[in-house]
Amino acid sequence: MQTAIHIAKTIAQGIRRDIRVRWGLGAGASVLLSAGVLGMGGSLTPGFLMASTTSQVAEVAPLSPAPQAPIIFPVQDKDEGFLVDRSTSTVAEIIGSLPKASRYELLAYNSGLSDTLKQAGTVTVFVPASAQFDYLPRGYVSKLTRPEARQLALAHIVERALPLEESLSGSVYTAGNTIVNFNVEGENRATIGDARILKAYKAKNGYVYIIDRVLVP
Repeated sequence: MQTAIHIAKTIAQGIRRDIRVRWGLGAGASVLLSAGVLGMGGSLTPGFLMASTTSQVAEVAPLSPAPQAPIIFPVQDKDEGFLVDRSTSTVAEIIGSLPKASRYELLAYNSGLSDTLKQAGTVTVFVPASAQFDYLPRGYVSKLTRPEARQLALAHIVERALPLEESLSGSVYTAGNTIVNFNVEGENRATIGDARILKAYKAKNGYVYIIDRVLVP
């Protein structure tokens, strides 16, 4: 009987030695085994490994949609009618405020006529709409000498007030020493030479007429 018990103890000791060799357990592990940490439901995975293998999901705040920018529609020009009363402004100020007059304003500036218009007395200026300069031969304006450019600008100026009255229809002399026919055909209908008047502005010191053609001398 004692022999059987001795044999059983020997086998148990051999198993424990085999576990240490196989798993690399030292004396510390033997203590843990004897304490029941590993042998009684304990985990073989160290705590720091468990922490590294556990997925941690950070809480992400839900994205809120960005506020939508308001839609801004371009401001439409107010329809002021055919004849606009701007008698608080001078002829030069009206020309400088009209986008359609920008090409003529540039012509006057390049020819040295801008200061003359600002200091002018009573005048009427027939201003070709800017787009009408595109109908001239290519390079026509850019090839003009300064005196020629000045002459072209002056050919659109009459040195007196010229309101839209049928009684004033007839030939008029321009500051550029040219003669053109001014014809009032009725309400909101008038021509100067071969050009039709598109819009009329009454100024403090005269009139500004937007026309649909450049008055080439």
